[in-house]
Parts: sequence; structure tokens; C-alpha cells
Amino acid sequence: MKDDYFNEIRIDNGLIVNGKELKHLKNIEIKSGLDNLSEITVTFYGKIDGLDNLKENKELYSFKHSGEINGTSIKRGEIR
Repeated sequence: MKDDYFNEIRIDNGLIVNGKELKHLKNIEIKSGLDNLSEITVTFYGKIDGLDNLKENKELYSFKHSGEINGTSIKRGEIR
């Protein structure tokens, strides 16, 4: 594959991906193989719009407990 197909990763006072610094990192795992490519797994903290700001937008979003369908509750082990 062409070199520009893959993300460019630099480690320089932080993790830089395609020229942008990733912040609030929790964990980084790097596996480097013989094919001149590395597998990078990154865990980071962030706020997800539409999920982490539900308190601010109560009228826009609503979720039901996984045990509720159409206002009725489902008992554990019950199949519908």
C-alpha cells in the first residue's frame, strides 16, 4: 500500500496522529511487526456529544433501561 494510506504517528512530547496531538490519554499499546507497520491501540478520555451532555439537553435525548420495551418491563430470562 502507499505510505499516505496509513496514519502518520509521532511520539514527541505526546502522541501526534496526522499532525494533531491526542490529549487526555489513558493507555497506549504499540505492537511492531516485521512488515514495517505498527498496530497502535489508544485509550483516551473524551466527552461524546449526545451521550455525555444529556443533562444539558434533556428535551433532545431520552434512553430507556434495557429491560423496558414500550413501557413494559422484561424479566430476566423472559423471551419475547
